Amino acid sequence: MKLRTPSIKAVFTLVFTGVVIWLLVRSYTVLDDVAIRRPGIEVGACTFQGGITLRYARPGSPGPSYERRSIPYFTEAPEGSYVIPKDYNWDYFGVLFKHEQSVLVALFTKGGGTYRQTVAVGDPRYVGNPTLRDIRSFSVPYFPLFFIPLLLFARRIWIGVRGIRRTQRGLCAHCGYDLRASNERCPECGLPVPANSF
Repeated sequence: MKLRTPSIKAVFTLVFTGVVIWLLVRSYTVLDDVAIRRPGIEVGACTFQGGITLRYARPGSPGPSYERRSIPYFTEAPEGSYVIPKDYNWDYFGVLFKHEQSVLVALFTKGGGTYRQTVAVGDPRYVGNPTLRDIRSFSVPYFPLFFIPLLLFARRIWIGVRGIRRTQRGLCAHCGYDLRASNERCPECGLPVPANSF
């Protein structure tokens, strides 16, 4: 029996599925956060348990132009707070568009410091606040990404079953042309005719 070389689509499907499974498993143990900052804007991504959130903020937060952080859940973050998984709203299959605003608030504790507090969008009390940030985010769970390889796999099975049925009826497995008068190749697409097709 001769082994066939896997197609590029098959290899892509396997690699894509492996990456999605790795991201899904990782999202339940580690908070990953990536931020790209330019003057006045910030674009980033942050994982949550079972998915990812893409965000766009104006103005951007201070910091390096590129930052990547991976913090295990239930450990202390560099800012001094503990990283706890957020409760996520799984309505609408987990897809969520969000528009929010936040301001910088001082902590009145021994350590001091600041944190960002979410405020109502367009709240007149914070309109002139220089620390006001406008954040738009899009969250999506990882499970819809499993449907892409599943559809490619189902399509491949359908093409194989359709080819077997066509061959049994004396038709070309590829294009469905009637091969009863052909000996070696399909006159329509050029596919070789199997020896035991009729």
